[in-house]
Amino acid sequence: MEYFSRKNQKGITLLETTIAVAIILTGVIAVITLLISTRRAGNISEQELVATNLAREGIEIVRQQRDSNWLAISSGAGAGVTEWDTGLTPPGTNTKALAIWDTTTNTWSLDFSAADFDQVCGDHACSAILQSGGKYIQSVTAANGSATPTVYQRLLTFKNICRTGSSESPMEADCSTLPGSRKVGVEVEANVRVIGSNNTATYSTASALYNWKPGIAD
Repeated sequence: MEYFSRKNQKGITLLETTIAVAIILTGVIAVITLLISTRRAGNISEQELVATNLAREGIEIVRQQRDSNWLAISSGAGAGVTEWDTGLTPPGTNTKALAIWDTTTNTWSLDFSAADFDQVCGDHACSAILQSGGKYIQSVTAANGSATPTVYQRLLTFKNICRTGSSESPMEADCSTLPGSRKVGVEVEANVRVIGSNNTATYSTASALYNWKPGIAD
């Protein structure tokens, strides 16, 4: 009888050990899953923050261009700057623009050569945000290894704000196509695309920028 009792105790001990190991493994797996989820959420939050700031930067670049035009006109020092929207008006029918930083003159300019996110400039998408020297830039020429593409793309979309009497109409066409109207501002939408391994997210912000400065004709 004693033999069977000892054998039964060994069996119970083995069962208890198996259950304990299973509980520990379940806890470890849960912790690992939580860590992976937290890290993934952290990456998404970081990308969302960067994308949002890139979109805001796009709007501020356009605002800066408008303000620079005002200063150039007021001081008479801006060669070739005669209108408040100089550089903000596409030369053709394309209303999409890239914000280009000139490292030589340390100035921003808008390039209206990209019609969409997928258009290619040399060895990268024209709208791609490149990383060079710790900075985010855009370029319409081949990077040739001097800059590294990131997961971000940025494209600015312009509409003219046309005023007829007391009403305003944002439109892609020139205001001259709307009888009796004049251009009083531009509506800018900045779209930043984040390309992930499984999906693509787009973050957008928009602003209406007016020629409100006294003494500057619209």
